[in-house]
Amino acid sequence: MTKSQEQSGEGKVICPSCDLAVLLPAYRRGYQCRCPRCKKLLRTANDISWTHGAAVAFSAILMLLCVLPLPFFSLSSSGLSASFSLLSLCLLYNDWFLLVALFVLTVLLLPLCMLVIICAIGICGYKPSKIVAIVYTYCHVGSFVDVFILAVAISLVKITSLATVDFLSGFYLFVIFSWMTIWCWNKYRPVTIWKLKDKSPELSINLELKGQEQGIKICRRCLCAFKSYEEEAVCPRCGKRTYFRQKICGQKCAALLLAAFILFFPSNLYPVMVTTYLGSPEGSNIVDGALFLWKSGSWFVASVIIVASLFIPGFKILALSYLSLRVNKGVI
Repeated sequence: MTKSQEQSGEGKVICPSCDLAVLLPAYRRGYQCRCPRCKKLLRTANDISWTHGAAVAFSAILMLLCVLPLPFFSLSSSGLSASFSLLSLCLLYNDWFLLVALFVLTVLLLPLCMLVIICAIGICGYKPSKIVAIVYTYCHVGSFVDVFILAVAISLVKITSLATVDFLSGFYLFVIFSWMTIWCWNKYRPVTIWKLKDKSPELSINLELKGQEQGIKICRRCLCAFKSYEEEAVCPRCGKRTYFRQKICGQKCAALLLAAFILFFPSNLYPVMVTTYLGSPEGSNIVDGALFLWKSGSWFVASVIIVASLFIPGFKILALSYLSLRVNKGVI
């Protein structure tokens, strides 16, 4: 990087996570840039190809349309068998309206909307408007295709003690759809859409000062960096209210941590699934399910459930509590 570029601020960014001013080196394909303090990704390793993304997104849309009517899995017990598709699961809205609505929204509609926007940009050269960028941001946040696949796999493993479970063509095609969607989700984050709409304003950044000390705010929605010495300002790109530090954020953090600590125990002790067999309902919590899987020989799945349900949330609560105390004492 030349001296004139360094003086003009080109190649300088403010880390959106820790507010550190960072001087990025000249772009080299295959090399990504991370914040030296918090390791936040500041620049990807490769250029973003909207043509490739549109091809993957369009393939994912076709895959989803093919998956919907195909049988997803089948259950057989005592000589009786039944198969289910994603469309048939959607028809259960009379008994499980909220669950079906969440499934349709987070697994079908939001990912589909995200993929359609990627196709429109890559194939038609569409320049996203502010509304489209906001919609894409919410679709990106609310897509839980991978969670659905994991939940289905774990639930059906539990049912294997009562019936024979067979994964059919719809399940495997949906796994492919999930992989394509996750690839697009990871490759085309909302900030890439916002950069197509408008670029961030040119800023003169001093590497010896933090962003807040220079009056530089970073929008949490579109990651636009702009100057404003006021405590509350409106992002010039997406219109979201932006703060140097949210009001009573320490109290909010403490309240959420306390609520998480209180809910941690009943969420793991109360039943999460009720199985009715021969008219006799039986509830099982996360620990019971993990123990059942362990005794049945599925040690890996049981270990994943225990780690993901007990150890990781518990460690997060402890770590966040420690960091919150340090911040309130002014150590961090």
